[in-house]
Amino acid sequence: MSRRQRALALRLVFTMAAVRDFARMGGLVGCGEDAGFIYMAYGFTYLRELELQQEAGFHPIDVIQNATGNNARILDLKDGRPVMRGGVQWTIKDGFVYSAPALLEDVKTMVAKARAAKG
Repeated sequence: MSRRQRALALRLVFTMAAVRDFARMGGLVGCGEDAGFIYMAYGFTYLRELELQQEAGFHPIDVIQNATGNNARILDLKDGRPVMRGGVQWTIKDGFVYSAPALLEDVKTMVAKARAAKG
């Protein structure tokens, strides 16, 4: 193992300990991924995140809770639906978070352009 690999492994150990301690102190831990990062395939980094949480000492049930219930709490979803926050409504489509008013305006613009082009 090279010096750089040892340094990265040590950093990972400290990071996992910090996440575990954060959860023990009552912090809300969720799961995410670095989708779209260079040389990263979509979906696989999410699985790696779940594995890392288990390696950090989380029980498998807690890992599932972090990936589902805690992520919903972080996004402030109630019954699977977005909640109004500060007058802005968020929506999730195909795993992406959108501002609903901005998305609606974009759709209206696209429809108007398509109708104008059609004549």
